[in-house]
Amino acid sequence: MIHKGIKKKENVWTRIVAMHPYKTFLLVAILGIAILFLFLLVAFQLTKPPTFGVTNFKFPKAFVLSTIVLLLSSFALGNMMTLYKRDQIQTIRNKLLIAFVLGMLFCVLQFIGWRELSQNGIRFQGLVSGSYLYLISGLHLAHLIGGMLILYIELIMVWQKSKDAVKCLIYFTDPYQKLKLELLRIYWHFMDALWLVLFFYFLFSF
Repeated sequence: MIHKGIKKKENVWTRIVAMHPYKTFLLVAILGIAILFLFLLVAFQLTKPPTFGVTNFKFPKAFVLSTIVLLLSSFALGNMMTLYKRDQIQTIRNKLLIAFVLGMLFCVLQFIGWRELSQNGIRFQGLVSGSYLYLISGLHLAHLIGGMLILYIELIMVWQKSKDAVKCLIYFTDPYQKLKLELLRIYWHFMDALWLVLFFYFLFSF
């Protein structure tokens, strides 16, 4: 049993060492982002008064819609690696486009959600807890926009290569292109999971 435990630890360590530096950097960055949001949620909870909920307050419908939209965008990127292995560049291009459009829609819905919060009496320049609410959701949006910039660059690149058979062949034989697609998928799924945590936390805070 002891030997099995040691071997399992060695296997985990071997995988970490063998991991591509870019992937290691991304995972460390994700860990840092998760810790940042954890501290912000703790600060939000500590500054939240017992009567934080507003009478007859209605949770922003835009936040509900934005959650559905982000889930759909994450679903669109879910099988990217399978499509890459099958050399389906047209489908990859379409999925990237769908994810980007849904990401844009998510951004619009976030602004609408903030407006609904303001109309319900929770403003940025008010209670400290209210400010944290805008800050946390705003930081998530900023991180998502960063992912969208990378997504847009990848979309343009794939779109160009899909029009040329030679470039398309090179694309599917380049390990770096595969790595970029995988890192994009991981980051986008993380942004999705992070928003789900924030969404349900805010939902049960009112």
